[in-house]
Amino acid sequence: MDGMDRERLARIGRVIFGSNWQTALAIEMGVNPRTVRGWVSGRSSVPEDVPEVYYRLLHEKIAHASAALHEVSIAA
Repeated sequence: MDGMDRERLARIGRVIFGSNWQTALAIEMGVNPRTVRGWVSGRSSVPEDVPEVYYRLLHEKIAHASAALHEVSIAA
């Protein structure tokens, strides 16, 4: 999977976690929130495993949304 730049890191982070994405990503990755802020600011590079984590989390989010959609359609 390609590396991740700061803009993509933030954009996808907001989709997965919402407005508090930096703290939520830090918790998910087991790092200090300051570490994530370093990735965002460019002080340090985004680790190679972040795209894989995002990929997994997006799939989980899609599965949950699909299940919720199914529940709504049954109730309608």
